[in-house]
Amino acid sequence: MATLVQILGEPGSGKTYSMRNLLPTEAFYINADAKNMPFKGWKGKYNVESKNYLMSSDIPTIFTYLQRISDNAPHIKIVVIDTLNSIMSDKEMSERKKKGYDKWMDLAGDIYDLYRLISVLREDLTVFCIAHTEDYVGMDGITRQRLKTNGAKLTKLNLEGLTTYTLYTKVSRGDAGNVYQFETQTNGFNTARSPEEVFETTVIANDMALVDKSIRDYELG
Repeated sequence: MATLVQILGEPGSGKTYSMRNLLPTEAFYINADAKNMPFKGWKGKYNVESKNYLMSSDIPTIFTYLQRISDNAPHIKIVVIDTLNSIMSDKEMSERKKKGYDKWMDLAGDIYDLYRLISVLREDLTVFCIAHTEDYVGMDGITRQRLKTNGAKLTKLNLEGLTTYTLYTKVSRGDAGNVYQFETQTNGFNTARSPEEVFETTVIANDMALVDKSIRDYELG
């Protein structure tokens, strides 16, 4: 089965930027946000002509591409979906005239099916799902962060329970400007998680290539 990794954080916290060190010959970028990538030379690295780029938030189209990559593109080792929130929002708006419970069940079902599809893709494939976070207040009255979803049904389905790896962006101020990192374990106020031996520290460099290598080294022993 493929490896699903969630990258969660606020806008501008370095989620897409963490792609900068991936090899374009081994990566495929699904641009659901329809936005420019935040690193130099990205258009020369990811484009339709290179067959490593898709701009779409349409669920059936994304399903088709994921299956094609799994079945017919063994050179692609990493797929990045950016962001889940645009997929959910565009789906919601496309069905805004649809009333009642079925609308939210359709939305929840599509995202749930996306996570389930990823789990049965090619074994050597890593799929990074980038998404925003939201604050929520727990039963203990403490405010924490989790994956932001459209509709309560998706929250109840506990999408995050379908993956072993959830990393949170962490931005701090350094002498030379902002420092962008990932949290690999929960700080008590978010849903970050990973097996303890995958990463050397609980806070690592904001680097998707490093994350992928660390997971592969851990899982292959």
